[in-house]
Amino acid sequence: MKHWFAALGVLIFITPGLLLLNACCDSDPKSQQELLPSGAKAAIIDQLSPLYPNEDFILATIDDLENYGFQVDVFNGDEITVDFYRTLPSHDYRLIILRAHSGLLGVDPNVTNKTWLFTNETYSQTLHVSEQLVDRLTYGKITESNPWLFTINAAFIRESMQGEFNRTVIIMMGCDGLRLTDLAKAFVEKGASVYIGWDAPVGLNYVDRATGILLNELCSERLSIASAVVETMNKAGADPEHGAKLKYYPIPGDYKLLYQLFE
Repeated sequence: MKHWFAALGVLIFITPGLLLLNACCDSDPKSQQELLPSGAKAAIIDQLSPLYPNEDFILATIDDLENYGFQVDVFNGDEITVDFYRTLPSHDYRLIILRAHSGLLGVDPNVTNKTWLFTNETYSQTLHVSEQLVDRLTYGKITESNPWLFTINAAFIRESMQGEFNRTVIIMMGCDGLRLTDLAKAFVEKGASVYIGWDAPVGLNYVDRATGILLNELCSERLSIASAVVETMNKAGADPEHGAKLKYYPIPGDYKLLYQLFE
């Protein structure tokens, strides 16, 4: 069984707590709501909440997404389990923000070929045995003093998640979310319309600011995915410590506006 250790502040495994300083807002919320499909839902998956709680972020993001027209669900703490991810497509979310730890399996980017997404479920050899045996699950640590937790990979998304995403936009805020394209491809194969993430580790202060810019460009400015990513990088620049850049998949991407991706 493969295993790995993800330490905050270490290249490859660094994964910050994410605080969205700006988010979606509009001077005319009603006009935004009319653009979205009836009952469109968004999910904030706050896997980081036990170690990095940020109630201000959660409340502000709920308010902003609701102003844009979404019905918002928040999941955090012990709710983020293997089975939670397994059933995620069945809830028909049109936008999913993953406030979660992620990282690469191994320390050599020339040989590693898997990206792993954290749950908050304590690892056990006796749970989810069949999926461990086929390398859809492994285990990792957030810091050296924390317990081992289950992590999922692209194979889990493709083969263990139940149902299909409904043109969902995935915003992956963890480190190395798009260093490789394995998670992005898996989400798109499962029905997501686009996957947005960073191509390297990201520092906390940087990702706070850059994520706020991204959501503002998508929602308030109503830019397309491609234009919002370009404008975010123009305003935020690359991560000053690790050089991470915001990207999206697939390339070339769909140049529609956010609400048009759900049609």
